[in-house]
Amino acid sequence: MSKEIVQSWLDSVGDLLMQNDFEAYLDNLHLPIGIKTRGGGDWLIGDEDMLRDGFDAWVSMMHDQRATHLIRRVCDTETVANGDLWGLYTTNILKNAKPVVEPFQSAVCLRRFENGWKAVGLISGLINTQWPFALPRVAPAQDSAADATLGAPWPPSESATGLPQEPAFLQPPAAETDRK
Repeated sequence: MSKEIVQSWLDSVGDLLMQNDFEAYLDNLHLPIGIKTRGGGDWLIGDEDMLRDGFDAWVSMMHDQRATHLIRRVCDTETVANGDLWGLYTTNILKNAKPVVEPFQSAVCLRRFENGWKAVGLISGLINTQWPFALPRVAPAQDSAADATLGAPWPPSESATGLPQEPAFLQPPAAETDRK
């Protein structure tokens, strides 16, 4: 059931991006929302104007790249102790049948509210470091193949810090921590 919830949310939000429907998109997110990227971007989007800037940049990028499809598929899910639902998924941005960028993995944290599931956190497999961004940047293929789950084990860890019960794959491996 959790995979169906995450897939339904991804499909709905993807369609809203392709349709440039910010108001309906906003209904699927809870502000503030934490957004991180694999490249080190880390933002707390606290108001509609800031979210709108990112939304508009994403829609503009899709239009500029002549993207025809935004396909996101759930790979795995995990429900953590507080009831939040984490979903790991792969994104394909296509112009007809050709990739605009290489596929990349991301994770979304969904929380149940009275009016449905809403995103409260997003961890993007993109390496962009600025908000908003005009073109998605993906790590070279050799990096992403070795880093299929954004760098560490799945499922989420209930003891991690950052986003609410953030997945362990955002935490640096122990060897890197020991060197600092």
